[in-house]
Amino acid sequence: MGILNSFKVKRSIKLLKNKDWLIRDKAAEALGEIGDTRAVEPLIRALKDKDWFVRNKAAKALGIIGDTRAVEPLIQVMKTEDICDRGIAAKALDRIGWEPTDDVEKAYYLIAKRQWDELPRLGETVIEPLMLFIRSDSPDQDEAIRTLGKIRDGRAVKYFILLLNYNQYDVRDAAAEALGEIGNEKAVEPLIQALKKYHPFGSRLESRYEISEALGKIGKPAVEPLIQVIKNKNIGFGVRNGAAFALGKIGNEKAVEPLIQVLIDESDRHNVRREVVLALGEIGNEKAVEPLIQVLRGRYDFYKDIRNSAAIALGKIGNEKAVEPLIQVLIDESDRHNVRSAVACALAKIGDERAVKPLEKCVIAYKKIDDFWIGEDEAMSIGSISWALEELEIKCRK
Repeated sequence: MGILNSFKVKRSIKLLKNKDWLIRDKAAEALGEIGDTRAVEPLIRALKDKDWFVRNKAAKALGIIGDTRAVEPLIQVMKTEDICDRGIAAKALDRIGWEPTDDVEKAYYLIAKRQWDELPRLGETVIEPLMLFIRSDSPDQDEAIRTLGKIRDGRAVKYFILLLNYNQYDVRDAAAEALGEIGNEKAVEPLIQALKKYHPFGSRLESRYEISEALGKIGKPAVEPLIQVIKNKNIGFGVRNGAAFALGKIGNEKAVEPLIQVLIDESDRHNVRREVVLALGEIGNEKAVEPLIQVLRGRYDFYKDIRNSAAIALGKIGNEKAVEPLIQVLIDESDRHNVRSAVACALAKIGDERAVKPLEKCVIAYKKIDDFWIGEDEAMSIGSISWALEELEIKCRK
């Protein structure tokens, strides 16, 4: 058997130089199966083969043989731009029993294994390995970008700004998210410009959300530019929606008056006004209470979602001035069930005992309706009002 194996080893080593990649591939595989250490150096050279399949089999074979001479060459492969080569090299090193000797090696190893959650713990050490990976256009490029964002190193800001114009949406989204994590005000204007590029019907809503979320995380430096966006009717409504969302996320009271002005302009688009209503609820300033009450009272507003949003916002602000107007909408049985559901939840959130009896009356009234006539909206309303009554009774007992 020894003579036969020796012959197979020599023959397979020779075949590693064959012009046909498939023959080289089979030769590398055979050398791994034989496990003879004489194949180590030829297999190390095969790690640089022009064909990925051959490189793959060579790395696997070196892992099976387990000779430590392969460690350094495999580490170098693990640092290359090709994610497939990196992954195979990391697996081979695992099989040999190798462990990283420092944080830099560990960073390359974790990237090769795609263990993204472990990388931020290494701090600045991972910046260069991650940047190399991001530039390689690898499939997990977006994960690497998000990971680098979590480290919050300002050196990456310029590069992430460039990636806002990348041709793949997942990379653009990841770059926006990373800029939000870093929180550098230099990213505000590029993010707003990126937001403006999105057509309301032709682009991904997720992308607008990521950009708006990023601006919200950056905070105060983004407030004034976002106010200018929300005030400009010539800008697409999707962009203005994103600006309103970001302003609500930031919660800066400087935005309250401009948002109210957009809200009370009934000629403005309903979906922009709805997003403004929600933003005012997030900010929580009491100046918004009266305008929101007026929106709630606009019973014949075709867009019921604005009134729903107004009720939700009033509940978040929690001002007692809203209790009576909310009750008036609640007890009006001719009003929309969806609106009354939102109103009930808002009253529960405010926690004023004046709402207990009106809620009880609503529950009793709904119970009198024959189940046959209860539709989806009515069922939702019954559930919301019953829940609100229970919540309010608990609060009032405390």
